[in-house]
Amino acid sequence: MLNNEFLTGTTLNIYAELKDESGYGVTTSGLTFYMTEPGGIGYTYYFGSGSGSGNSEPVQAGISTGIYFKQWTPSRTGVHKYSWKATGSTQATFKSFFDVKNGEW
Repeated sequence: MLNNEFLTGTTLNIYAELKDESGYGVTTSGLTFYMTEPGGIGYTYYFGSGSGSGNSEPVQAGISTGIYFKQWTPSRTGVHKYSWKATGSTQATFKSFFDVKNGEW
């Protein structure tokens, strides 16, 4: 498997790391995570807003300043596209993707 390939049912921590110009981690109150699954099915999650478990959990703070993550357990095969958007005093965007293969042979 390639670095950006995962199997269905595997729980992933998808990270966002926010740093200032000096390389120090910074906090934000406005962080949004967007996920688009195969077939164009889209989801939006916010830092610290909402509750739930699994894919319905909100964006969470990581183990140190400036690190945030969203847990995702893919159930669909194909390319998953995601992006992070920080707003407020810290503004940044990041986009990436990963491919999901069937975990059941």
